[in-house]
Amino acid sequence: MQQRDNNHDDEDLRAPHDAVEGDPYEENSARSVLSTAKGRDAYLQIEAGIRSGRYAGGERLKEVELAAELGMSRTPIREAIRQLEQDGIVEVIPNRGATVREWSPDEVDDAYALRAVLEGFCASRAAVRMDAMALAHLDELHSEFERQVAREPVDVDAVIRLNAVFHRAIVLGSGSARAAKVLPQATEVPQGMRRAFWESSPRSRELTLVYHREIVESIRARDAVRAEAVMRSHIFAVKDFFIEHQRSARIQRLVHGD
Repeated sequence: MQQRDNNHDDEDLRAPHDAVEGDPYEENSARSVLSTAKGRDAYLQIEAGIRSGRYAGGERLKEVELAAELGMSRTPIREAIRQLEQDGIVEVIPNRGATVREWSPDEVDDAYALRAVLEGFCASRAAVRMDAMALAHLDELHSEFERQVAREPVDVDAVIRLNAVFHRAIVLGSGSARAAKVLPQATEVPQGMRRAFWESSPRSRELTLVYHREIVESIRARDAVRAEAVMRSHIFAVKDFFIEHQRSARIQRLVHGD
């Protein structure tokens, strides 16, 4: 029987799985300033490239190259870049042009500090509330994640997807609708950053497996304190990687004069 904590004010979680996934560049009213169909198409294609990591943080977006790549004139490219700047996705720097906005170390720290608190909370709640069926599903997700990580070459897209599903299952298992709603808005980071982590080294993937295994074991043991502590340690380890990765990338750009 599913255990529940009666001393809480969370709503029961009835949102579908997809509701937990956030998108920092989702449709918004500001996009309506795009006045042409080609401008909107250029916006969506460039935006998708930024989200996927094809255009990395700090990378210059050159109108001539983008026009050739997307098969259109520079006019819609210019329109799209203006909109991307307005949406906070691109920065236009004097004498340098448009660049993909790069998260500062403080922004990374904020996002992962929030995520550690919120997902740690969810892990502790899941240890109390998750029923046997949900636990079995979490075990299956972890087993599939292990198989994907062990593959050579590793399918990074599959690993990113499974990792997100694993974490989402814990959020759903927490029974907290509030956490499910707040998490994606407060903690989402660009896809390119996530790819950098999973592509960095086998050691990063192996360490994640260790954390995931301990989280599953803690939830199965109904050890809320341990589940929260391990989840928080896991998230902080990823945060430390990203901050160091950003520092190294900046040094490389300075060395090469970009």
